[in-house]
Amino acid sequence: MSRYLSGATIPIEVLKKSIRSATLRLKITPVFCGSAFKNKGVQPLLSAVVDYLPCPMDRPSIVANLVEAKKTHSNNKKVECIPDFKALLCVLAFKLVEDPFAGYLTYLRVYSGVLKKGTQVWNSREQKKERILHLVKVHSKSRQEVDYLKAGDIGAALGLKWTKTGDTLCDVSKPLALESIAFPEPVISMVVEARSSVDHKKMLKALELLQREDPSSFVSTDPETGQILLMGMGELHLEVLIHRLKEEHNILLNMGKPRVSFKETILKTAKAWGEFDKEINGKRQFAKVLVQVEPCTEFKKLTFRSKLHNIPSELIQSIQLGIEDSAYSGPLMGYRLLGAEVHLLDVKYEAENSDAAAVKAASILAFRKALEGAGGQLLEPLFDVEVTLPESFLGDVVGDLNARRAKVHAITSQGH
Repeated sequence: MSRYLSGATIPIEVLKKSIRSATLRLKITPVFCGSAFKNKGVQPLLSAVVDYLPCPMDRPSIVANLVEAKKTHSNNKKVECIPDFKALLCVLAFKLVEDPFAGYLTYLRVYSGVLKKGTQVWNSREQKKERILHLVKVHSKSRQEVDYLKAGDIGAALGLKWTKTGDTLCDVSKPLALESIAFPEPVISMVVEARSSVDHKKMLKALELLQREDPSSFVSTDPETGQILLMGMGELHLEVLIHRLKEEHNILLNMGKPRVSFKETILKTAKAWGEFDKEINGKRQFAKVLVQVEPCTEFKKLTFRSKLHNIPSELIQSIQLGIEDSAYSGPLMGYRLLGAEVHLLDVKYEAENSDAAAVKAASILAFRKALEGAGGQLLEPLFDVEVTLPESFLGDVVGDLNARRAKVHAITSQGH
């Protein structure tokens, strides 16, 4: 500023250094005008990324957890992943893309160390070794094969067997785990079915590939109708997935209307007995189970707890399996049950007349009866929305939001 006010010439290097310093301190945000159409302004933008945005040495080091041998979870020991070529190897897989000739193309970000072609690395989540056969740097649609990726590099590996989005690759002798990528649960679903038996097999394989590439999508089967449900984060997300099935995999599909993925919960504590006493194939099957359901403060999947120690473990497992399967259909409208705890209080059975199937059936009856007494409530997916608008439209927009049952938390002015 002093040079400018005094009329002196400011060298380009000094100007770039000042802009970079202010950008790294989040004091300014450089803005570039252009359009990807006909490459207008693309090159200055890419140059600005190099000139003004932080390199790995400008950012704090990433902290990873040290994973104990033969365990998928980490302990309390932390390891700092310094962006140095001589440090421990720590790599994050952040994207998967199917390659028609070489399997999957796994995009990698090297946080520390050097990832070399031909070496073995350790997948902390899968607890399995991966061999790095091919490494490439990706430039749009072209690829440049390289012998290694060093700290700070972004590249891709071809042909990894076990690695998925969010996995950590590291040295076999020093297992590390970075914080994985958390994906929200899908909020909307659509029924998809192939128009022919040939397309049905292709569709199942394609859906599996889409789900692996895009972990925010989910495929399930309706337990009552047997229909295949494609689930995503919104109607646009589903439209993109359907477009890929049609265009990339050449599958003819019939689609149902998108359906909001509601959930259900319970409001109070209740307990109930469930009794199964029938003759099957000339043999009496008997079991009686007492369970208690109670609401949980967090809307997570159902939690099963048992303090009974005099019951065979295989019977306890059958009871848990029966209750967890039954929780996929709530008491109100058949949506998945969340935010509930189930406590197994008592089990009555006869050694000669009770098997795992009878105990499982009794547990389902007890669970459904307890849900009837616990009361139910429908849960809807919630989104945080921020709206920026001229003040003259404030009343109309707030009225429209209220009509859509939105809750306005705050209205602030940005000034001029």
